[in-house]
Amino acid sequence: MTDKALDYYTPAQLALVLNTTTAALAQRRHRGLGPVFYRVGRSVGYLPTSVVDVTRNLDSLTGESPFAPEPLLTTKQVAAWLNISEGALGNFRWAGEGPVWISIGRAVRYRRQDIEDFMKAQSKAPLPTYSHRNSSAAVMRHREAYGI
Repeated sequence: MTDKALDYYTPAQLALVLNTTTAALAQRRHRGLGPVFYRVGRSVGYLPTSVVDVTRNLDSLTGESPFAPEPLLTTKQVAAWLNISEGALGNFRWAGEGPVWISIGRAVRYRRQDIEDFMKAQSKAPLPTYSHRNSSAAVMRHREAYGI
């Protein structure tokens, strides 16, 4: 190895050290987060001292690593979770309804929180039951109260 190789980490080397991908490192660079880096032309190098600081901070963090992206769900996984067909999800997307989705090129992905929010929004309160004596008036009051 040359002396120059010891002066910095390449993105591939740092990705191995931090157990992440070079794409995740590029996103962190773009956002101004992560270890200190420098550019020479199109090349990117990470300073070893900043890498040591980041790994030390990762060890002290509780919860998820800041480099780990939120896992996205596929259409097949969401359809199985909601017990509907993949085609029904496609129809929801076409109509602009259903859970919020992310389009990455031709791939469609969903965030777990968006699916949970969608399910909460779909929750319906049961209609109250009434005696036969005043059922029509009570149902009418219920419908007026809830705009049915």
